[in-house]
Amino acid sequence: MSEPLPYSFDFDQAGLAPEQREEFERWLRQPVAPEILEADKVFREQLPELLRTHPNQWVAYSGSQCLGFHTSGQALYQECLAQGFAPEQFVVKNIAPLLEGDDLIV
Repeated sequence: MSEPLPYSFDFDQAGLAPEQREEFERWLRQPVAPEILEADKVFREQLPELLRTHPNQWVAYSGSQCLGFHTSGQALYQECLAQGFAPEQFVVKNIAPLLEGDDLIV
């Protein structure tokens, strides 16, 4: 038997075919790149300041390096690719208050 998934996911409710489920499980088990983990940490640390200086914009990070801002997440993503970053080397995040716990809307 394989190890439990690192995330909770209801495969039955999602209606995935067996081959889709296998592919999705492989994807979920892949380790997260250190640049992505660091980028998420830095984004959370800098979010209060970003909310004051760049509200409702998008920001990209690779590790602790801020790659830029844009009003469009898709455009910023394309700019990062054009700069030579691979998709697994950066994240693009919306600068908006984080929803957690009871704030989440399902």
